[in-house]
Amino acid sequence: MSAKAAPAVVNLIYLPLSLLSGLWLPIMLFPEAMQWFAWLLPTFHISQLALSTIDATLGFPVYLHVAVLITQTLALFFVAQIKFKQA
Repeated sequence: MSAKAAPAVVNLIYLPLSLLSGLWLPIMLFPEAMQWFAWLLPTFHISQLALSTIDATLGFPVYLHVAVLITQTLALFFVAQIKFKQA
């Protein structure tokens, strides 16, 4: 992929993630399966941390979102490290 294509690829990934994570619509409007899927997305947890500053979260504690983000970061770090060693 060329350097000129990178912004388009990032938008193709980020825009659906932000929609599915409840960034533009509350996830309570989604079907139950999509609500569970939103919990897997890091953008959902980041948005909940941002919404906690104005007390507009879904009622879950902040440390839960931080713990999920740290877990996802560490897991992806180790995957990247393994792939880097293979290359």
